[in-house]
Amino acid sequence: MERKKKSAIEIPDIRTKRRRALIGLTIALLLLASAVAVCLWLHHVMFRSNPRLVFRELHVSSSGYWNQRDEELIRTLGLKRNSNIFDLDLGKLRRQLRSVPSIADARVQRILPDTLMVEVSERMPRAIINYPRSRWVIDEEAVVMERTRSMANSIVLPTITGVAHTRLKGGDRLPELQPALDVINAVVRSYPDMEILMVSVSNSEQLDTYIRYRNGKTYRVLMPAKNRGVEYMLNALQSAIIQAYQKGEERTTVNLSFDGLAVIN
Repeated sequence: MERKKKSAIEIPDIRTKRRRALIGLTIALLLLASAVAVCLWLHHVMFRSNPRLVFRELHVSSSGYWNQRDEELIRTLGLKRNSNIFDLDLGKLRRQLRSVPSIADARVQRILPDTLMVEVSERMPRAIINYPRSRWVIDEEAVVMERTRSMANSIVLPTITGVAHTRLKGGDRLPELQPALDVINAVVRSYPDMEILMVSVSNSEQLDTYIRYRNGKTYRVLMPAKNRGVEYMLNALQSAIIQAYQKGEERTTVNLSFDGLAVIN
């Protein structure tokens, strides 16, 4: 009899505890929701609706064309002054910058209350496409850029001729020019005594290259287009030019098509 009374007393106690726990959880959730709402309201008041936190200035730094071209970059990105600076999506802006043909990468950050700071890494032009006054240049990864909106205005570039494309646009990739670019890149990096003037790619199997050596002579150099041993061929070329100069050789055509052997004819 006492056991039944005890069980009858315990059941209401359990139900009461559960009810209290549910009420406590409900209160906690309401407090949490209230806190979130207050935070969102404060965020809106302090950041989104703050008249001081509007975009007014952009400062761009780069080692090339885009350095300090703040207004041009604002137009390129389609930015509007006096819009809230926190409404600007930095990730989207970075993607927009990387879509500019002459820009390889970029970093964007807010400087409160009203400024965007942009750091740009530019593509390095390596050659002019088709003729010396062409509108288009190309970088070492075969990306086409507009000459006047790149670093090309400040450096002397060789010309790659025989390019079949007639309707080029910024951002195009021309992988078929990579063999010629590999030779140009190797000379720029490792052969200061050589200067490439022109590379013809009209023959897909052979590069017809004109190189000025430090002795003042210009050499016509024929080399296979599909040879990965660029450094080996350039070493053979340099040795052949030095030996020819020492011997007083007047011929200036060098053929590297015979397994990397330099034949002067």
